[in-house]
Amino acid sequence: MKYYKKVAMRNLIQGILAMIFLGVTVNAQTIDKAAYFRVWQGFQKPELTSEQFLNELPSFMKNTVDLYQERALNNYIVVIPPTNRPAFIPDELALVTLHSKEIYEAIRATPEGQKYSARHWDVFNKSNS
Repeated sequence: MKYYKKVAMRNLIQGILAMIFLGVTVNAQTIDKAAYFRVWQGFQKPELTSEQFLNELPSFMKNTVDLYQERALNNYIVVIPPTNRPAFIPDELALVTLHSKEIYEAIRATPEGQKYSARHWDVFNKSNS
């Protein structure tokens, strides 16, 4: 059964990435090209209710945009699967496309970037995200 879970997750992520890359290709003339990609699989922190988790996500997503916008962010796509999904599917999937790995690392090294990095664990389970 574990094998099928891995295959299902791989297929889900490949499908999302294919849609994203197709979208980037279609719009490449109007946006800067991304050179660095980050994929996130976040599982809800166990002590949060589903309602608390979903109420916290918009603020967290805004933090992501605020930190990287106009400095490195090319695109930020978030997928929130339905609640009646298999347990191995994360509570949030995100693709963040950035101008470069170097800019990403420089931003994450700032106090603002470190605070943002730590903020993940207010919402997500550190052991499996």
